[in-house]
Amino acid sequence: MAFWRGPHSGSLPSAFPSALHHFLPYLDEAGAAAGFAVLAASFIGPMQVAGRVAMMVSNRYILAHGVAVAALLLMGLSLLVLMLVGGGTWPVAGFMLLFGGAYGTASIVRPLIARQVLGGRNFGARSGALAMRCLAGAAHAPYLGSLVWQAGGYGLMLSLGAAMAFAGCGVHLIAHHLARRAGRVGPAPA
Repeated sequence: MAFWRGPHSGSLPSAFPSALHHFLPYLDEAGAAAGFAVLAASFIGPMQVAGRVAMMVSNRYILAHGVAVAALLLMGLSLLVLMLVGGGTWPVAGFMLLFGGAYGTASIVRPLIARQVLGGRNFGARSGALAMRCLAGAAHAPYLGSLVWQAGGYGLMLSLGAAMAFAGCGVHLIAHHLARRAGRVGPAPA
């Protein structure tokens, strides 16, 4: 049962490419200048790298579980910031920092969490099944995001993305608790 509640709740965070694919159209709709929008989008990649570096530096002090929780909460928060405050310079900078850094750590922490939650038995097959769900979610996210946008605009799309991040965090917390009870997750680092 823990397998299907797996790391990051499987495909929930895979919807976040929708936020990336719709970032430029969102900024255009919000009235941001085209040059600013492209500059802002170009910083998401470096923020992903910065998030990964921060994770590597802090891995001695923070478990992968803590990184996963922080990443999901920060992705949700970043979408809410963008939705509630708009496409101005500071909200977009906040989005880039929070979303980029968190999204960058998610790809690194996912296999670590999978191993902790699922254990080592048949890990390759289980990890592959989770990866298929994540890839399917990522592949469909831009299209599904456009359907949500057509139905209710970017406010609805961003609020659903934030809700999915928070739901993914909740499912992750449940899976982590079950893995801890099963003895697959050790104590926090000293």
